[in-house]
Amino acid sequence: MALVVSGIWLHIFTPIQTATLMVGYGLVTQSYGIWKLRHALSWRNVAPFIIGGALGVPIGAMLLLTYIDPAHLRTGVGLLLVLTASMAWRGRSSGRSSSEPGPMSASDSLTGCLAD
Repeated sequence: MALVVSGIWLHIFTPIQTATLMVGYGLVTQSYGIWKLRHALSWRNVAPFIIGGALGVPIGAMLLLTYIDPAHLRTGVGLLLVLTASMAWRGRSSGRSSSEPGPMSASDSLTGCLAD
């Protein structure tokens, strides 16, 4: 969701403010999901992801926002959103079930890597 709303936020806020909002809202929504599923989680298996995210997100955001031009960031996010939406539309019109791999798999992977 943060990637979708960033298409609007990047035209209103600076990239640093947008990144802060994305991380903040992501933290709130993911924390709610974790709280609801806390009894089903194996914390020993989840710990490397929590540690990696806690270290990687601030470092990656700082490095990315330091070296990238805001206009290029807006254009890149816009292109990614158009690509993802067009692949989702194409995947739905093909008659595949949602469990079968298809065009949506590549866009989901790319969006998942960039969104959270």
